[in-house]
Amino acid sequence: MTFAFLNNTGFTSVNLSDTANARAERSTPALEEAKRNLEDAKRARDNSCVDKNGKPAIGPVCTQNTNTVDERQKRVDAIRDRITADANPQSAKTASLIRWATCYSQRCR
Repeated sequence: MTFAFLNNTGFTSVNLSDTANARAERSTPALEEAKRNLEDAKRARDNSCVDKNGKPAIGPVCTQNTNTVDERQKRVDAIRDRITADANPQSAKTASLIRWATCYSQRCR
């Protein structure tokens, strides 16, 4: 009896985990667009952060393009996090409960 219960529990947890992982790997049009925008920003940064001789050169345009890459990477990460949360809502709810229980990293003082 115990063997059957543990075997069934293991199968169920693996099955649910595989399903959640498959859902989290999916892509959406918003994610694809964000990835394209990120690649464009990286290309612009790479072009603006070198001088005409191909040596590294940091200037205001390079700094601005680097900041744009950072912003677009955060956007891609946020969209990916939403997709993952949709794929496994129980984990997302658990994470929000933990954030609430810990008072959002002790900032509630």
